[in-house]
Amino acid sequence: TAARRCSFVELFAHAPQPPRCFVSHAWGETVQDFVACLRAHSFDHRLDDETPYWVHAYAHNPWCSFSDDMEIVSRAAMDASESMLTLVDEFGTSLSHACISRDLCAWLALRGEQEHL
Repeated sequence: TAARRCSFVELFAHAPQPPRCFVSHAWGETVQDFVACLRAHSFDHRLDDETPYWVHAYAHNPWCSFSDDMEIVSRAAMDASESMLTLVDEFGTSLSHACISRDLCAWLALRGEQEHL
């Protein structure tokens, strides 16, 4: 990504990909487990291989200036997504991570579901 000063996704995407599913995770899982979870979710919900998932680690462009606030980018992706997928590790400890709670609260607030907070 350094040579092109772009995000990981931009190396592979041929066109804009409006997110269908916002993925929240605690960064503790292996890439193999992460991909297995996305595949299971896709299968369970009968999504095709072209369904765009939004994952901060892959969609964020680390070469942008800090004026491109990461929280603003995440919220925009969240707002554009039809659903949110929260990846939970085998022991459930990821649910105690602040990033998971923050994402869930933001998701509910964006959809007017504050009474569930």
